Formats: sequence, structure tokens, C-alpha cells
Amino acid sequence: MDLQLENSQLQRKLKTLISRAEENQKIQQRYQDYEQRLLSCTSLAEFLNELLLEAVDYFQLATVDLVIYDPDYSIRDLLAFLNIECYGDCLQLRHGPEYFSTLFGNEPKVILKALKSDAFNDPLSVLIKDGVNANSVALLPLTRQGELIASLHFASQSSTRFTRDKATDFLVHLSHIAAVCFENCVAREQLKRQGQIDPLTQVANRRSFDEDYARELARTERNKNSLACMFVDVDFFKKINDTWGHQAGDLCLKLVAAQIQLQLRTTDILARYGGEEFVVVLPDCESTEAGIIAERIREAVENLQVLRSELELQEGASSVASEADSAIELRVSVGLCAWRPPQERTHDLALLGQQLLASADEAMYACKRAGRNRVTAIEFQLDTATASTSL
Repeated sequence: MDLQLENSQLQRKLKTLISRAEENQKIQQRYQDYEQRLLSCTSLAEFLNELLLEAVDYFQLATVDLVIYDPDYSIRDLLAFLNIECYGDCLQLRHGPEYFSTLFGNEPKVILKALKSDAFNDPLSVLIKDGVNANSVALLPLTRQGELIASLHFASQSSTRFTRDKATDFLVHLSHIAAVCFENCVAREQLKRQGQIDPLTQVANRRSFDEDYARELARTERNKNSLACMFVDVDFFKKINDTWGHQAGDLCLKLVAAQIQLQLRTTDILARYGGEEFVVVLPDCESTEAGIIAERIREAVENLQVLRSELELQEGASSVASEADSAIELRVSVGLCAWRPPQERTHDLALLGQQLLASADEAMYACKRAGRNRVTAIEFQLDTATASTSL
């Protein structure tokens, strides 16, 4: 009888172990499937979407947050360049190590913790956003080559989902995969950005502009909105280089690009077209509004103060100017042209785009002939550009 009881108990234990093993197998497979989804991401936007949005439903969580360590602000600039700003508080940047030291101490490792019933007295309660019902959290440090690069936070409504008695094997492996994917996506986007950004002025280069311009033309033709183009050319730039040196010329181009950018909307396109010439595309912008923006650009550049003492030129170049406090006078000529698509479909957008740019370029040269430091608009037609008018 005792043997039968003992055998029955052993069978129950065996079934329990088998059941746990099967459950662990399912959990492992689920984590592996999700890791494969992360590994298949080819862009930073796709990775963040998978991590911050899809993971919530996939793992049945209250919320997922990612806090990125960004000491040199490079990630901030990359996110701005990629126009990634749709995750709110779920995506944060920290530029100092204090935040991460508070979470993980000196040795980053996965932390599972049930939040206290009095959440206001729990130091981890700061991780939970208002309106989110979370009772336990998992903190996953993302590290590469021994350095912490981000912190991934899973929050659950269940107080028993993430507790200290639970194994962390799957989460540890997930944190390693997420770290690799994040690093790879950032590196890929930065490399892509380098191929699209003018290294001197840090605005889009000609190649990037050609791609963005083609897309914007197609969108404008589809929506039947107005679109304006302008060329901004620095006046007497050769004289600046000859008098002050090429380093001064480079600095002037940087300052001009920055001033142009400040006058534009986030949806506008700015690129260095070549030499001292910049091109601007203003989507959904009528000619009158574009003229106001163009004049604003001209005034902003004219008001720039570039003193010789601020140039920090090489010793040989700095000796060219005679007065220590003399300043470079910066002026620009702005040529402008606007287009509104007709109701009938435009069949050759590439040709139209070329003619639109040519019209804006013609308007810019009209500025030069009229004395520079001004804005000139030209009326656009698909086959000809006429009726130059000084604004």
C-alpha cells in the first residue's frame, strides 16, 4: 500500500515536472520567435516600433519603456534626423550615468521586482507613467562590450509576473539580443545619414535632396497642394574666401545653413546644392507665404555678426584681415518659384521638377543682376518660366 502511494506521488511529481518543462519550452519558443522579429528589423524606426509597441501585446504587458544612454547627444540628433518622435515617454534619452546607476548600481543585471502597494514609497514607481496600472517590473540592461547603452523596462499589471523568485534566463538572453539589434540599427542609420548629409553644413546633400524632392513632387501632385522652391546663394562668397581664408568661408556656410534651417518648418527640405548655394523646398506653401519665408531668410543672414576674433583661423589666414574686430558681411540672393498642380495628372514629374528648379535658379540669378541681397519670385509654367517680379 505504501509502495502504491509512493508511486502515485512520484507520478504526480513527474507530471508536474513534465508540465513545467512543456511550459518552459513554450515560453522559450515564444521568446525565440520575438527575438527573431527583433533581428529582422532593418531600421531604427522598425526596431523601436517592435520593441515599444508590438511587445506590449506580444507579452501582454502594461507598458514597455526604453531609456537610452546618450552622453554625446548623437542618438538625439539621429532621432531628430529620422523624425522619430511618436513614442512619448516610452522612449527617453539620458545624457549622464546617474539615472542608470540608480537602477542597476555598479553591475548592470536583469532586475525583477513587485512594486509596493504604496507605490509612492517605491523608488521604482518613477518608472511607471501616470494612468498605467503596473504592479511588477522587469528592468533589462542593454550592454555592449561591457558598456551599458540603454535600459529596457517591462511593466505588468500582475504583481506576480516579475518577482525575485522567478528565473531571468529568457529575459537575460532577450536583453543581449535587443542590445545587438539596437546597436546594429543605430550604426546602419548613422552610416545612411552620413551618405545623406553634407559634412560641412550638416544639412542634406544633393543626393538626399534628389530623393526627397522626387517624393515631395509626387505627394504634392497627389494632394493637389502648392509647392514652392527656392535657391539661396551667398553673395560675394569668393571674396570672403580670398579675403578671410577658406576656414572663414566654411564657417560662413555653416552659419548660413543654420539660419536658413531656423526659418523653416519641420516638413520643409533644405539641402546644400553645391558650393555656396542652398536649395529649399516648401511643401503645401503658396507663393505669398513662401515669399515671406524667403525674406525672413534674407534678413536672418544679413543680421549675422561674424567677427574676426571669433573665427579661430589658422595663423597664416588670420593675418590677411587688417582689423582685429572687423566683421564679415554676409548677404544672400534668394530666387523663388511656386507650383500648384493642375487637376489633370502630371505625366512627367521628373521633367516638371527640373523645370521648377530651373525657374527658381533663374530667379536667383535675376537677384544677382539686380544687385544681390534680395528676394526675386518668378511665375512658373510647365514649359516656360516668365514674369519675374521683385518682392
